[in-house]
Amino acid sequence: MSSYKVEKQILKDENSLNGSITHFVHDNVTNMFYIGAVNRIFKLSQSLEVQQQLVTGPKPDNHLCTGSACDGKTKELTDNYNKILLIETNTNGNDRLVVCGSIFQGFCEFRDLQNISKNMSMKMHTHLVANSKSDSTVGLIVKQNLNENILFIGASYPISLHCKDDDTKNVFFLRRKDIPALSMRKLTSDGSAFSLYKEASFIEQQPPSALKIIYDKISKYIIDYVSAFSIQDYTYFLSYQPSDIIQNCETNASPKPSQSRISLTCNRDTHFYSYIDIPLTCGNTSTTNYNIVRAGKTIIPGLNLRNKLGLNSQDIKSSEILVALFENRHNGKNRFCSLHIYN
Repeated sequence: MSSYKVEKQILKDENSLNGSITHFVHDNVTNMFYIGAVNRIFKLSQSLEVQQQLVTGPKPDNHLCTGSACDGKTKELTDNYNKILLIETNTNGNDRLVVCGSIFQGFCEFRDLQNISKNMSMKMHTHLVANSKSDSTVGLIVKQNLNENILFIGASYPISLHCKDDDTKNVFFLRRKDIPALSMRKLTSDGSAFSLYKEASFIEQQPPSALKIIYDKISKYIIDYVSAFSIQDYTYFLSYQPSDIIQNCETNASPKPSQSRISLTCNRDTHFYSYIDIPLTCGNTSTTNYNIVRAGKTIIPGLNLRNKLGLNSQDIKSSEILVALFENRHNGKNRFCSLHIYN
């Protein structure tokens, strides 16, 4: 099912949607669909009829506020861009909708799958995801053990502020400095929900369940997260690092090409000790280099694709195929490439 088909159905009511769809997920149990959009969350039937609609914005906010507290800053009506929309399944049947939006420094909450207007969170959880339209966020729920789920979040630093004046950058840094690029979050039912799975321990000399970029390196290490997926015991992230912002802010900087990367970490590694990332390109030196990854999805290849890739049946039992869409930044052309992932 395409997002175009879903969006066309919703847009029959021209007043129901202010902007485009950002996410849609399918509930395999009830066969319902949940749609994340600008200022709206929708629940749709299997025939794509709107069953429920939740208005999530615009809300009074300011990107220099600390969550919902503004300390004298002037608030303006701000659009709420849906950044994460996931269904958490539990063995006890208490499944929930995980919703994250861009307002209030990037907040997350639980919603009732049966009635999305019902907020199931005990409090507001802020400073979790990107807080603007253009900055990226990816999320993925994985099962840590039989009765426990964890939420992986990849959030980009707001690249739109790299070229702002120092005062604005300094104030904004104080608001966003504790938001990691990658993190593992609890999905509990109490007030600790969405907190880091493990906090830093000075006694045990262990880092938290997060990876942060050193502040003075942020302008040289801008990450745009594209997707996240899990295969067996590992979680993977697709991302790319554009060079345009560096050139605009640092006129004397040497040109650097955009570079896509694939990174992974073990799901049971709560301190990211196992984290690695490597460059990812589509093409080779003798052909056009498609260097910007735009989307990715894992599949189990059929017989024809398996034979074309030279994979045997034993390979398929232990791995999946990543199919990703890449773009050439110079001519805008696209190309699909596949990657056989071994664990």
